[in-house]
Amino acid sequence: AVIDYDVRSFVGFPEKARAAGKTPSTELITFGKLTVAEVDGAIAAALQAAGEELLWEMERLRLADGVPVIWEHRYVAHRHCPKLTKSQAEGSLYRAWTETHGLVIAGANEVIRAVLPTKAEARHLRTTTKTPVLEVTSIGFLDDNRPLWWERTLYRSDQYEFHSRLGPIQS
Repeated sequence: AVIDYDVRSFVGFPEKARAAGKTPSTELITFGKLTVAEVDGAIAAALQAAGEELLWEMERLRLADGVPVIWEHRYVAHRHCPKLTKSQAEGSLYRAWTETHGLVIAGANEVIRAVLPTKAEARHLRTTTKTPVLEVTSIGFLDDNRPLWWERTLYRSDQYEFHSRLGPIQS
């Protein structure tokens, strides 16, 4: 069974994988701090961050039944969760942010498109550079509209289906 991604709701990967009858796991590839000056200007602008302000950077590989299905590269505004830990990054970030750090996540703006992965991305996902993946670029927001994260995530197109319900028709 493929894993369902409902584009209208916030459901973490572990819950999505379990709903598809699969056992979820996470491999933390990168976890650390860097300054805004070290990231792409578009990412800094999206996070409304500047100068020497700190960001968390993390790369995570998400697996279902031991098969890599998602590779994500995320930057998080350090000021909102300065005590974020490696073990929290290995688990549910949504749960850590809401339960441990007391943040209220209002939602995220996402752009979804099909792309071909780089050699490194294909290696992580155990696929080929000729097999399209679904790229989701998103900015997550707190309830006061301040950005919390920017991420670029790749979903294996043979493992994921994106669903949305439209309607009613607007006149």
